[in-house]
Amino acid sequence: MYDLGLPAALGWLGEQMGRHGLSVEVDGPGDEFSLAENDAIFLFQCVRELLWNVVKHGDTDRATIAYDGTATACLWR
Repeated sequence: MYDLGLPAALGWLGEQMGRHGLSVEVDGPGDEFSLAENDAIFLFQCVRELLWNVVKHGDTDRATIAYDGTATACLWR
């Protein structure tokens, strides 16, 4: 995340969740999206925890992380 940014880190996280039976789609702009490092780390940790909750408690094998380039809205499906 530190070198490639939050979008790449979210893509990596989605791939890792595949090891646990969860298919994750990441939908959002790549390079245009940037946050302060502390904010990006916090958001990454939140997304990771939400995805673990889906793995543990959700009755599904799919999740979507969707965000826009303004860093003001995230949508979880």
